[in-house]
Amino acid sequence: MKQYQLSFGSINFPQDNIAEILINENVEMALPMVNDYHQFLQCHLRAPFALLINKVHPYGYPYEAQKAFEIIPEISAMAVVIHRA
Repeated sequence: MKQYQLSFGSINFPQDNIAEILINENVEMALPMVNDYHQFLQCHLRAPFALLINKVHPYGYPYEAQKAFEIIPEISAMAVVIHRA
């Protein structure tokens, strides 16, 4: 499995059209970070692709960054796993 470390966390590629996203603890994913993240996914995955957001740590998105998640047409499915203590 391929794994990449980025400024905000890591991305694992179990397949060429699936990514597991792990955001580091207490990161605030501002819009420029989200745009970089989207560009990275589009360059490294075969479209259409699916995302698994593995929410191991607490982190946040400002409103404008949250809206940006809807603009990637290559995403065919997205799931979020939340770990409870």
